[in-house]
Amino acid sequence: MNASPGAESPGPQESPGLQAAAGGFATALVRYLQALTGLFGLELRETGGQALLLGSLGVALVVASVLAYLFLLLGLTIVVVGSLGGGWVTALFVLCALHAAMAAGLFVILRGRASKPLFPGTREALRREVQKLS
Repeated sequence: MNASPGAESPGPQESPGLQAAAGGFATALVRYLQALTGLFGLELRETGGQALLLGSLGVALVVASVLAYLFLLLGLTIVVVGSLGGGWVTALFVLCALHAAMAAGLFVILRGRASKPLFPGTREALRREVQKLS
């Protein structure tokens, strides 16, 4: 059936305004983050004991490593003092110089490694997503 000439025909639909679009985006983002935290909570409940055990083992490893390093230094100090004929102050300065040289070497290595960007794949993916949005 044909519409009569006097009947109003619907005009083009207007797109939602910026505020409505931002509100929809915010709502979707909140729902996404809620779902993500819910998933994280579920996985944490399932693997909480394992995570606690792994964390405890990690802390124990760090403590054992630090103690081993301290005993190594003590032994090295005793060896240096024995070779120098009992000069404790000289032995401590020699060990300090060795540690300073090692720290300087590690600093040079760190500075060389820091020039390379971290997470290049993730950075590239984010750059592409930002280009798509703009």
